[in-house]
Amino acid sequence: MRWLRLTASGVILAGLMLAADPEYFPLAVGNRWEYLTGGGGAAVAEVLGSEVIDGTTWFQVRWVNEKQVLLRVDEQRRLVELDRGQNKVDVWADFRRAGAAPIGTRVEVCKGGAGLSASAGNSAASQPAVPQVDLCRLMGWPYTLYQPSVGMVESGHGGDPGRTVLRLVRARIAGKDLTF
Repeated sequence: MRWLRLTASGVILAGLMLAADPEYFPLAVGNRWEYLTGGGGAAVAEVLGSEVIDGTTWFQVRWVNEKQVLLRVDEQRRLVELDRGQNKVDVWADFRRAGAAPIGTRVEVCKGGAGLSASAGNSAASQPAVPQVDLCRLMGWPYTLYQPSVGMVESGHGGDPGRTVLRLVRARIAGKDLTF
C-alpha cells in the first residue's frame, strides 16, 4: 500500500513539474513584443485574440511581417502555425529539449535543432553569447533565441552582428512591461 502511495505521489509531482516548465513562447491575448530590426527600424508581434477550432485553442497573432497567423504551443511543446489555406500545421520551433532548462536560460534554434544555453540575469540584453549560438552566427546559419516566459528575443542570419534581423527591446507579457 505504501508503494502505491509513493508511486501516486511521484506521478502527481511529475505532472506538477511539467506544468511548471517555462513557456518559451507565452501566448496570451494582449502579449506584445517590440523588436529593433537590423536596419534600425521597428517590428511588432502581438497576440490579438484566440479562436477555438475543432476543440483546440489557437491564438491570432499579428507577426512582425504584419501577417496574421494562428499559433499555439502543442502538447509536444512545439510552437505551431495552423495554415488554413493548405489545411496543415507547420512547426515554427520545437521546445521539447528545453524541459530541463532552469528559468533564465535561452533556447537556441539553429538549422532546425534546439540547444540550451545557460546564462544569468533576467534581461536578454545582459545575457552573454554562448559557444553554440556563436557557431550558428559564425557559419551564417539562421538562428532564433528564445527566453523562458518571454518568447523570441533575437533572430538572425549569422555571419556578422549587422546581419541580426530582430532584437527584442520591449515586451508586454501577462500584463507586465519588460525592457531589454
